[in-house]
Amino acid sequence: MKREPWDKLRHRLGSTRDRAGLVKLVSAATGYKPLPHQLRAHLADAGPGMITNKLALGGIGAGKTILNAVEILILSIANCSGNSVGICLAPTFDQIANVMLPELNALYDKMAKAGYPMVRRFVRSTMEFQFVCGGSLKLRSFSKVDHLRGYNAAYISLDESEAGRNPGYVWEVASGRIRDSNAHMLEMICTTTPAGMRGVPEIFVRARKQANAMQEPERSQHLREYYAIRAQSMTNPHLPK
Repeated sequence: MKREPWDKLRHRLGSTRDRAGLVKLVSAATGYKPLPHQLRAHLADAGPGMITNKLALGGIGAGKTILNAVEILILSIANCSGNSVGICLAPTFDQIANVMLPELNALYDKMAKAGYPMVRRFVRSTMEFQFVCGGSLKLRSFSKVDHLRGYNAAYISLDESEAGRNPGYVWEVASGRIRDSNAHMLEMICTTTPAGMRGVPEIFVRARKQANAMQEPERSQHLREYYAIRAQSMTNPHLPK
């Protein structure tokens, strides 16, 4: 059976917003086997033209970082226009260089070995992946989140948000950059271990309370725009006893 050309496959999966197809592709190419809470997060979608906001709350070792990295991979596949920009944020440069970058490199390498190349080159001086389709992924510390003002991004990931001093402000500034009108899938995803009712968790609680005051179908639509999951460390069977 002849395999669908890679560029056409990417465009089809992205333009149809086929999240299930994207997860199947990534899983087959990289060996990623999502846990139930990870799979639910990958499949959540607010609908065409809407920004899907996702929050994954989990304990240490619950699989937040790999969920974040795979979601970035899915979005970089789906948003295959030449100017598509993604941004990966973490509290410090050290976390970007020693946590997120190795995870992303491993995923992109596995995709290439399976016959689905993504990366044209990685520019270490600017911490930026440049993709074969012409899009890019920028890796940044959110300690200087105001430097993002002016960007037009398709998707942004925020790792360990509550480790920052003012995570709510970081979310608000970053989410305001998601305004690429040519992107197939607009998304802001945050993974973190919560530190009480503050920061990004507070933003999601407030948004979902606002939805409960709405009438249908506006209520259901607003809830789809703010999707949250919780997972304990114990839910990850790959951790040692």
